[in-house]
Amino acid sequence: MSGTDEALRILRKLGLSGYESRVYLSLLGGASTPREISEISGVPTSRVYDVLSRLAEKGFAVRVSRSSYSPVSPAAAAASLAARIRAAADVRAAEVESAARKLASMLEPTEVPRTTLELLRGLPQITARVISISKRVDRMYFIVRKALEALPELRPMVGSIGRRGIDIRVIVPPDPGLSDRELALAREADIEVRVSAETPFDAAIAGGRYFLLGIPDPAYPLPDKAVAILIDDVPFASTVERYFLRLWGESRPP
Repeated sequence: MSGTDEALRILRKLGLSGYESRVYLSLLGGASTPREISEISGVPTSRVYDVLSRLAEKGFAVRVSRSSYSPVSPAAAAASLAARIRAAADVRAAEVESAARKLASMLEPTEVPRTTLELLRGLPQITARVISISKRVDRMYFIVRKALEALPELRPMVGSIGRRGIDIRVIVPPDPGLSDRELALAREADIEVRVSAETPFDAAIAGGRYFLLGIPDPAYPLPDKAVAILIDDVPFASTVERYFLRLWGESRPP
């Protein structure tokens, strides 16, 4: 098998069609215009435009002018594809878990769970509650905005939950002011951090059951007068978790 045949086989495994694979290889080979691409790939010129458009949608090419495209490197294209697959899998897993819980509630006679609310005042009480919950769940997702102002006070909590071996993800706003050292510490604690412009509030979702919402109050700046509401409700927390996973799939590394 030639190197080109092997490359075509791998690209097909990554989800590209035969035409898409051949056009992508022609881009990597230096072709940029539809005519050049057609000559190298053997794909009819009438089809090249549609194929290039699909490659751009799949993250394997970028349009640089009206009739010219440039390839995305194989490593970058594969990394982007893998990230989209993981995000879609996370959303699907949350949907399956939610469906399973709903089915169980329909078919299994169980006591209807009650929604409980708990008001937490001050960072010590809030962080102690988060640490306690982290011992009972397999995942914790955070949306962080105003809480960045209290990062020094939150470091002990972050270190504690980061050592539990659970799935921890954090979404922060653009330009969050995190140093390279702080990002390195997060990686060492197996905490994934991503950036999104859509961070409307401080919140935590734990195990698809608990939802912690920070209550902003300009009259009581962090960290002295932090206030949060803890909601123990599976359907509600699952809904917010799906919202978080959508944000995660659209976010970027810091």
